[in-house]
Parts: sequence; C-alpha cells; structure tokens
Amino acid sequence: MRLPVKYCFLLTLMLALLLALSGCQTAKSPQLVSLKPTDYTYTNPLPINSSNVLRVGISSVLSPRESLDDYQAFAEYLQTKTGRTVQLVQRQTYQEMNELVGEGEVDIAFICSGAYVVGKKKNIELLAVPEV
Repeated sequence: MRLPVKYCFLLTLMLALLLALSGCQTAKSPQLVSLKPTDYTYTNPLPINSSNVLRVGISSVLSPRESLDDYQAFAEYLQTKTGRTVQLVQRQTYQEMNELVGEGEVDIAFICSGAYVVGKKKNIELLAVPEV
C-alpha cells in the first residue's frame, strides 16, 4: 500500500520543519580569546630579600592562577612545619625556573624531569623524586 503523494510531501515538510526548529535555542555570547602576549608578573612576585623567607619556585605551565591555588595549601603546610614565611615564586616555563634556581633566587623549586636533566648540567641538586 502506497501513500498518496500529497501525504509524502506533507510528512517530508513536517520532518524538515521539525529538524529546523530543533536547532533553535538561545544563543550564548561567544567566549573572547586574546592572542596578545600576557604579562604574568602580577602573579610572579620577585623573591623577597630576607633570610627567614623560604622561596618556593613553581612553573605555571597551564594557568598562573590555578597553579597558585594548587600550591597554596602546600605553602601553608610548609610555613606551619618550618616556622618560616613561605613565598611562592611563579614563572611560566621550566627554563625560567632553572635560571632562578641556578642564581639562588629560590630555595627550592618544582620542576619536571626534563628540566632537571638540563639543570643538572648547571649543578642543580635533586632533593626529592615522586614515586608512582
């Protein structure tokens, strides 16, 4: 049994209308992305020149703000255990962090294994390695 042509046309029209309307929704405003260089110095304070400050270097590979948030609890723990003020010193790359370690601008730093291999050639000393 075949449907008359007018019913086929009507069903096709209704299906097309249904598909067209299903894509309609409220549009969200697009997220703006900036490609201009960003100055992260507001999250990278210079190390404090004080003998009672423990300067801990971290590299913010993904996000400066999230890196600070992630390491803040650790900094507070170190401060409690050592009785010294702990300052997080943040840089964007491991190379920059290696330079701070090499120049004595930070006391300890978190770096990846590749950065350690490069830094070892410049006499960076290994303190601890995580075990998985």
